[in-house]
Amino acid sequence: MLIRGGIIIKFVVIITHCRPTMETDMEAGNLYIVSTPIGNMQDITIRAIKTLFEVDVIFSEQASKTAMLLTRLAKDYPTLVPTTKKPRIISFNEFEEEMKIYEVVQLIDAGQNVALVSEAGTPLISDPGFKLVRKAREKEIHVIPVPGASSVIASLTVSGLPTDKFGFIGFPPKPIGKKTNFFT
Repeated sequence: MLIRGGIIIKFVVIITHCRPTMETDMEAGNLYIVSTPIGNMQDITIRAIKTLFEVDVIFSEQASKTAMLLTRLAKDYPTLVPTTKKPRIISFNEFEEEMKIYEVVQLIDAGQNVALVSEAGTPLISDPGFKLVRKAREKEIHVIPVPGASSVIASLTVSGLPTDKFGFIGFPPKPIGKKTNFFT
């Protein structure tokens, strides 16, 4: 009974610190975790497109790919993209994450809205961002998820495996020796 209660309490804490919002006008000083397409450009949500073009800065695992994504979105969905505003894109990969956390927090404290995106899919799922979100939560910064494509969930739904209970321990490494150790 205590374990079940602990899980419920933890779930409530996550929900209270993670404010999914349907508002179209952004409040100042938030961190948006934005999912991007994982293969098919049409997998992006309308909310993700609007968020990416409404934030002041995008921190991206691969800045050049995010710039190409924004260009493509502006071309494919012109009615959703404001023509007057284009966010700055700043690199935020696993090698830079610790150094950039302070910069992100400073921007948010100054009232800027910041988005975090990965190369493809949902940030933090085997991608950088965990340390940033942890620091944001410590500083009581609003962290707002913008859900979308996730290769983990997409793979699970077509696997034929039971979907009511599953665990995710990361993606296997590419080198064969490390992959063997991963599965043993």
